[in-house]
Amino acid sequence: MSFKKNIALVLGAGAGVAIGKAIKDKKICPLCVAKKAVAYTQVHVQDTEKYNNGVALTPPMGWSSWNTFRNTIDEAYEGILNNPTVCYVGADARQSGTFQGEIVAELPDHGDINGDGKISYVMIEGDPENIDAQYRTEYSIKALTDAGYEVECLDDQVGNWDQTKGQELAANALTQYGDAVEVIFCNNDAMALGAAAAITAAGRTVGEDIYLLGVDALDECVEMVNNGTMTGTVLNDHIGQSHTAVDVAIKALNGEKIDNYYWVDYVKVTKQ
Repeated sequence: MSFKKNIALVLGAGAGVAIGKAIKDKKICPLCVAKKAVAYTQVHVQDTEKYNNGVALTPPMGWSSWNTFRNTIDEAYEGILNNPTVCYVGADARQSGTFQGEIVAELPDHGDINGDGKISYVMIEGDPENIDAQYRTEYSIKALTDAGYEVECLDDQVGNWDQTKGQELAANALTQYGDAVEVIFCNNDAMALGAAAAITAAGRTVGEDIYLLGVDALDECVEMVNNGTMTGTVLNDHIGQSHTAVDVAIKALNGEKIDNYYWVDYVKVTKQ
């Protein structure tokens, strides 16, 4: 097998360890994989040579070239998109936003705590140039409006994935809008942790007079969901992605047909 026909596994931050475990769990000889696969990390999307005959797993968040790849389909990328031996394994960020909105819609009061017929919310975004942040911002609210609920955006600010910034923005919104704030949506759990601190400092109580949503299912946030201090979060299933990537790599190595995209579902995390 020539070098150019090797399999490239492009790994995000959390997937590297997980994919190693997946290989072990599936009882695949690592040496055999090493002989047949070339692992690239932090590969620039526009370097199409590195994507020939490759399996791409979710790149690190904030990777601007990946945003370009997701947003722009032009001649520069046709070699990737039309190559039957190249595929993307990952999660669709639109689903993570949708799941946030659905968690709110499934609440007994559907997020309308004060009963005025609308869900008044604050949005704390990640990186505004990041496609995942854009999708989570858009689709969390779309899930509510598609379900027939009226919404009111009280504030929408950029927290850049940062916990301290999330706390600052949430505190400012709670000071400015007070009890009118019924739901705080955060594009990730780090900012949700900051927002949780601001909620406590403001004398508000999650589950009683405000709701709080995040994404990532960090251990601390899952614990908060279970003890009621956070309404819900959404798991980006890196374990499922890693197992799928290994399965696809094996199929490719065996000469079997592979698809261009393999989507792994996000998972809602709510109090059990």
